[in-house]
Formats: sequence, structure tokens, C-alpha cells
Amino acid sequence: MKKIQTASNLNLQHQLVQQMIDRQQYPEAEKKLRGLLLLQPNHIDLLTVAAGIAKRLNKPDEARRYYLRALKIQPGNIIALNGIGLLCYDAKDYESAEKYYIETFKSGERYAVVHNNYAALLRKQGRYNEAATQYQMALAVDPHYEEAAFGLACSHILLEQLNEAEHTLLELLQKKPGNTRYLNTLAMLLLRKGNFVEGWALYRARYSPSNSERAFSLPNYPYTYWDGEDLTGKTILIQSEQGLGDEIQFCRYLSRLKHEKNAARIIYVCSESLVPLFSSISEIDLLISGWGETAPEADYWSILLDLPLHFATSPMPFGDNQPYIQADPLMCPEWAIPTVSSLPLKVGVVWRGAAKHINDRHRSLPSLSSLKPLWDRPNIQWVSLQKGPGEEEALKPDRDQPIVALGHKFTNYADTAAALEQLDLVITVDTSVAHLAGAMGKPCWVILPAAGIDWRWTFGRTDSLWYPNMRLFSRTQDETLDETIAGMNEELEKWVQEQLS
Repeated sequence: MKKIQTASNLNLQHQLVQQMIDRQQYPEAEKKLRGLLLLQPNHIDLLTVAAGIAKRLNKPDEARRYYLRALKIQPGNIIALNGIGLLCYDAKDYESAEKYYIETFKSGERYAVVHNNYAALLRKQGRYNEAATQYQMALAVDPHYEEAAFGLACSHILLEQLNEAEHTLLELLQKKPGNTRYLNTLAMLLLRKGNFVEGWALYRARYSPSNSERAFSLPNYPYTYWDGEDLTGKTILIQSEQGLGDEIQFCRYLSRLKHEKNAARIIYVCSESLVPLFSSISEIDLLISGWGETAPEADYWSILLDLPLHFATSPMPFGDNQPYIQADPLMCPEWAIPTVSSLPLKVGVVWRGAAKHINDRHRSLPSLSSLKPLWDRPNIQWVSLQKGPGEEEALKPDRDQPIVALGHKFTNYADTAAALEQLDLVITVDTSVAHLAGAMGKPCWVILPAAGIDWRWTFGRTDSLWYPNMRLFSRTQDETLDETIAGMNEELEKWVQEQLS
């Protein structure tokens, strides 16, 4: 009778632990579990639950010990194998994480959550085809597994399989029409495909409070949010967002607010490093990078990348294709590039973007030497515009072709513009210099990443709808960077001949 009462009491204690977990009382649940494990040290369920609680409480080492205890008792325990795989993933020990995930498959059983977690690992490593397969396997086990379906859509996007991604996203939105994470992903996909009217409208989901992946939240300005109304006699404040390249690309709409929406006054809040550059835009009445407690007087306000929506159905949704940013002519002599008679053409290069960019491992080149095949092209004076990480490579060039290093001297984008003004061509990865060259009307060749191509570069095109003097050099998943550079070198030979003819 005593044993029955003891077992009954333990079951009750187990239920109390589950109730604590349901109420998110994790410290209390942890304390209770420790007591239960003293009485039942080999209880698999208690060990795996204790590991999960430790992980929630940011105690990965303790969680790992619980999982390893469970695996010692029951080597093939799926929950423990998956759990320790997640711990390894969080610790960026991807090799070990993969080992534990694969171990779960040896039983012959299939668990949707393990396939999903393994797919996330493969996607993190850039193994997108394998990731898509694992997401599909997760969905084969559980057709209603939304996280796996969304992961599959993202993998299709990375593989440039946009129609497949769109189909999956639309299916998800049929189940959850207001899901802003799905809407935001679909918006970027539609923009990439050239569906700008619908894409810009959905892109507002990027800052929705319900979007778990939003990059920012809207500021709280004391003005009416502008939704396309006529601005005659009105002042509108525009708030910048996202990266410096975004600001350069979309500041073109500031002048359109005056010329097409009749704004009386425009206030633009921009990044500090762009203030000297944007001073050349005459339509901006007040240019600021921040203020104190008192906001300037205005009638309306808008976030910068909401502006294209209100011009999407106009005859010129991207503007009139004229340069809209100019270099300060007084600054150009300061950045004069030495002229060598045997090198009549000047070509600027940028090979790395900001390391913190989410897709930088695909976007930036390994080093300046990746462009080495181009150095043998005669008649070109190479100019480094690289600023930040990588700029030191241009200061100690290890090649026969000389390069003028300027980027390390830049203090703001007005300096960069003054140097760009003197160039015949810019070759760059997808970073802010590409947008500055495009905004100035300079010929620019952009090396696009092998995966994660940004939505602003329209799918299937080698030109840009945003910048008429731009060429896009993209590569497939099976093409190496060396092959892309070799193809660019052939085009560079043709360009040199055209310039000198």
C-alpha cells in the first residue's frame, strides 16, 4: 500500500511540474524537478524536461548534462538527441549538431521537429538544396507544420526558385491571412519579381509590431502618417530606415514629394554620415540627423521606404532616370586621382560590405585578390574605394598592377562622391557605394551574391530598373566566384575597347 501511495504522490508531483511549466514558472519548476530526480534519477522524461527548463533559463551546460544522462540510460532517445543538437547549434558547433540530428534517424522513425531543426542548420551553412529536402521531409510527417513550410519557402527564395516560394507563402497566408512575417517575406519576393504595386503595399509588414522578425519599430511622431494625400501647403517629415544604401536609393522620392505631391516643405531625418552628401538635394528644406526633446513642426510624416508605394502606378515609378545626387565640385580637387598617360581609364573597386549585414558571407568577396584576374587588363588605373574592413589590403598591394587607395581616407559619403565623380567605372559588391554610383549616374557593375540576392535587383535581369547605368553580375548556385570574375573580365575587355575607340 505504501508503494502505491508513493507512486501516486510522485505522479502528482509530476503534474505540478507540468502546471508550473504551463504557467512559465521555470525557476519553480527547476527546483521541483531537482527534488524529483533525487527520488527518480533515471527517469527519462524528468531528465529531458529538466534539460529543457535549464535551456530556457539560459543554463546550456546544465541542460547538456541532463541530456547526456538521458542518452546514457537510453542512447537512442529522440528528445535528448534533438535537444543536445539544438544546444550545439546555439553554440555554433554545427558539426556536432548535425551528428546528433542524424543519430535520431537511425531508429527508422521520422520526427517533423528534428527534420525542421536539421533543415535550419543546413540553411545556416548555405546548404540550401539539402535544407529544402529536410523541410519537405518534415512536412511529409506533419503537413500542417507551419514553421517547416515557411523554412521551405525561404530556402526556395535562396535557391532563386521564386514561383515555388510564392506558392508556399500563399498557402500559409490562406491559413493565417494576417501573419506579418509571411506577408513581409511575400512582399520582398513580389518586389524581386517586379510586382511593385502589390509588393510595396505588403512591405509595410516589415515594421508591424506583430512581425517577430521586424528589423525596427516605427518611431512615435506627433504627426499624421502620410498615406498619399495631396501635400499642398503642408510640411512632411521623412524618417530614414535600414541601411545607408537604402537611404541613397530612396531619397530620390524626396524631390517627388514637392514636384508631384506639392509639398510645401520637406524635413528629412537621415544618418549622420549622409548629411553632407544630401545637402546637395535642393528640395530638402531641413536636413537633420536627430534633435532634442522638441520635434520640428510638421503636418505629416512617413518612413522612407513607404514612399515608393505612392508612385508605383505613376508613369515613372522609379523616377526619371536622371542623376539625383551630385558631388560637391569644391571637394573634387581634394580627391583628385593621379593621371597616368599609359592608364587613361579609372575604375574604382569595392570588395567588401559591412560585416554585420545579414548576408555578408555571401555578399562580400574573400579579399581584394579575388579580383586579381582583372588587374592584367591594360589601360586601367585601379582605385580602391574600400572603407572599413578590407581597406588595409589596398594599402599593401601584393600585385604588379598599382592601385590608388582612397577609401581609408573617407570620412563621409560626400568624400566618396567626390572620388566617384572622377571615375569612368565602378566595380563593387552589393553595398552602399553601388547605390551612390547609381544615384550619380556613374557606370557601375555590381557583383551580386550567389544566394540571398536582395529584392531590389529584379529577378532575371542583368540591368537595374533603379539605375540606368548599372549592370548586374550574378551567379548560379553551381557557379564559382572565379567563373563570375572571369566572365566579368571578358566584359571588361569589351568595355575598355569601347571607351578607347
